[in-house]
Amino acid sequence: HANMRFRAFVQSPTDFDAWVTNQTSPPAPEASLTAIESQGLSVYRSRGCIACHTIDGVSAGVLGPSLNHFGNRSTIAGGILDNTTENLTAWLRDPPGVKPGSLMQNFQLTEDDITALVAYLQSLR
Repeated sequence: HANMRFRAFVQSPTDFDAWVTNQTSPPAPEASLTAIESQGLSVYRSRGCIACHTIDGVSAGVLGPSLNHFGNRSTIAGGILDNTTENLTAWLRDPPGVKPGSLMQNFQLTEDDITALVAYLQSLR
């Protein structure tokens, strides 16, 4: 865990309860996805992401972190990067290059696959 960062957020009890409710709700149904987000879901399913990562109703991976509500996270890659389109794109392009020692392998995704996957992951709110 030496290469992981954590942030603490202080909230009122009401705001915390709303956050918990959101975190325990499933992701939006596939029918509500845009075309690019649907393409990203297809990439997620076909490129091995489902083996490691969990998204309720989509995949039950057990090795990597859950991606439920990924779009609401403030950071990615164990907290070392802000969760921005640019950082997520760089991360998906070459995880070990961004974070040496990362267990996430480089899947050699195409730029189109990365763009679609970024759209899908950011839609998970």
